[in-house]
Amino acid sequence: MENIEKEMKKIVKEDLKLERFELPREEAIKYVKEKGEDYKVELIEDLPEDAVISFYRQGEFVDLCAGPHVPSTKKVKSYKIVIFSWGLLERR
Repeated sequence: MENIEKEMKKIVKEDLKLERFELPREEAIKYVKEKGEDYKVELIEDLPEDAVISFYRQGEFVDLCAGPHVPSTKKVKSYKIVIFSWGLLERR
């Protein structure tokens, strides 16, 4: 976990902007399928039909998320990983 915290520190220093974008349900499903994130297809399919499906982009990283977030990584002042789930990583 120490390596993850080092990477987080690097990302904060990069002052990456967090950009929100929305996709219609079918486009969102296609988008996450193309990235090989089948578990996110399940998450999207479980959302109500009228749900707004939003993503956030931070540099090259994009993730399905309702948000909101800080405007940039520079605004993150402190963090500490206290629990880590390998289950989430194994699904990727």
